[in-house]
Amino acid sequence: MPRLVRILPGCLLAVSALGVVPPAAATDPAAEPVQRLIIQYRADTAATGRVQAARAVHDDPLSAAARVEHSAGLGRVAGLRYLKSVSPTVHVARLDDALSARDAQALLERLRADPAVLAVTVDQRLRRHAVPTDPFFTNPTHTRFQWHLQAPSSANGGINAAPVWAQGITGAGVTVAVLDGGYRPHADLLGNLLTGNGYDFISDLWTANDGNLRDADASDPGDGVVASDPGRPANCEAESSSWHGTHIAGLIAAQANGIEGVGLSYGARVLPVRVLGRCGGYLSDIQAGMRWAAGLATVAGVAPPSPAVKVLNLSLGVDGGCDAVTQSVIDEIRAAGVSVVASAGNEAADTITKPANCMGVVGVTAHTRDGRLATYANVGAGVSVSAPGGDRFDPVISTLNTGTQEPLLDTWGGAIGTSMATPLASGVLALMASAQSSLAMPTLEALMREAVRPFPAGSYCALRPGVCGLGLLDAGLAVAAAQVAPAGQADLEVLQRVSARNWDLGSTVQLQIHLRNWGAVAATAVQLTATLSGLELLSLSSDSPVVVFTPSGSGLSAVMGDLPPGGSRVITVNARVNGSADSVSSTAEVSGAGPEPTLANNTHRLEPSGVITDLGTTPVSPSESGGGCTAAPPGQADMGLPLLALVAALALLWRRRSPRS
Repeated sequence: MPRLVRILPGCLLAVSALGVVPPAAATDPAAEPVQRLIIQYRADTAATGRVQAARAVHDDPLSAAARVEHSAGLGRVAGLRYLKSVSPTVHVARLDDALSARDAQALLERLRADPAVLAVTVDQRLRRHAVPTDPFFTNPTHTRFQWHLQAPSSANGGINAAPVWAQGITGAGVTVAVLDGGYRPHADLLGNLLTGNGYDFISDLWTANDGNLRDADASDPGDGVVASDPGRPANCEAESSSWHGTHIAGLIAAQANGIEGVGLSYGARVLPVRVLGRCGGYLSDIQAGMRWAAGLATVAGVAPPSPAVKVLNLSLGVDGGCDAVTQSVIDEIRAAGVSVVASAGNEAADTITKPANCMGVVGVTAHTRDGRLATYANVGAGVSVSAPGGDRFDPVISTLNTGTQEPLLDTWGGAIGTSMATPLASGVLALMASAQSSLAMPTLEALMREAVRPFPAGSYCALRPGVCGLGLLDAGLAVAAAQVAPAGQADLEVLQRVSARNWDLGSTVQLQIHLRNWGAVAATAVQLTATLSGLELLSLSSDSPVVVFTPSGSGLSAVMGDLPPGGSRVITVNARVNGSADSVSSTAEVSGAGPEPTLANNTHRLEPSGVITDLGTTPVSPSESGGGCTAAPPGQADMGLPLLALVAALALLWRRRSPRS
């Protein structure tokens, strides 16, 4: 049985005439069976001389199969066979028999015996966050129903689109890829869909639900599941079709045709990339879809999309730290000049989901009509901005279909969740790129983070600076900032990644501080300052001999020289945990004398939630495992906690949840 992990597409709840419909019960990714693995090989494998016959040739499955066979033999892994490829160096393998998470962990260690292997992760099965099924039954031009687009004078949580539209800025010339469940040919959406350039990357026949595997048809046949279906995987709940991808696409680019609603960037184009079907989709298919949409080599014979994509929208996520393979895919995509925007998740947790927690991703949390944090929304390290996600009283309205299993009539309807917030951030980036095409996407991301409105006074986000991003998304302010930003400038970005088995007192962790200049000119006299909290510095190293370190107490400083356009540096910090996991953090900040405005991406704060484990999961305490409308994990009710421990857990949960208002 494939390993199932609920990738919750940032959409948490369905809104129906009868009220709120809760999503299916959450599952523990680490407890599910493991059968598919993603293996990343080093690019120079052929030079090692270990296996000349198993070169990384993506267009030749026999070479990839030989490569996997060699790794399996070297690691004494019986029954591991090549299945498919994600890129020239990333291949997917399948075990004949599923393993428990514990046994899989040992298997991953053995696969690393092959010097050609760079990283191994589980090919998780990912699921959407919500099921929007509320029919749109009244006039969508009324401010109550499209509050998310309004000025703060009408709805404090609105994104203030009118000042941008008034200038004729609609996202024209920009393409946003929506990696989701595909699309329906909705009358208010079809004119802005690049249907001829879309693609279906689902590689599992039951999941696809369209009678075939990967092809150039990204339309959505429905992702509903009936309880009596004999092919239904374990941990896959019966549910109606969601039309989730259609809802997301409409929020970005539903046409302004005077018929019903309107998308934020209604002059932009949407590239539909189908990666989610029945019970979600595999991580490897999502990775392949991301690379293809960004114009990178993925599947033999499939031409890259045209026109080029500027933004990838991923209204989906799964618990756990960002694995090395997914991070490498994102690194490639950002180097190609494409932004990645992802939902933070809907578990009311203080950590956000993958891929939103990966380096370089714009993580989006959600607020309600009044601008206050939505009760379901995840927050924490990696959140860039808060955008409208709605609640059961004021959901976010967009394009939908009335079918409960197969498609029927097109309609408009409401849903709530970080899924809905994410395409609004993607739409703002599209507006900014349309208004100022000379700026790199990372520069626009930084400007969008900074050009925000403050959180409501006394609210959860206002009282906890940074955990919800820098403020409320504002299209008017963001586009104005892009319009006045100088085109010829340096743009320094600093990001951090941590690798650790645990955060116990005395354990060792490794931090990597990544610095890149995304700008058009060199950054000169670049300096780095890092402060470690709860960590004891052990050693420092760099990928460049130019870097000169000066350790200073609980942190470090470094002189890094000049950084040309596109140039990068990686600083590796080894440290020992000398504080509790709750207090461990690291703040890195860079500065330079080059021509660069002060941008938010010059500082990056890292929390323990960034832990990377081989299975891509992070342990969750009982007080963090519920929240919002997400059901408790199966079996939690009979865990047999002592009464005192249970009371303490409930008290902690109440303390965390009560200020969210």
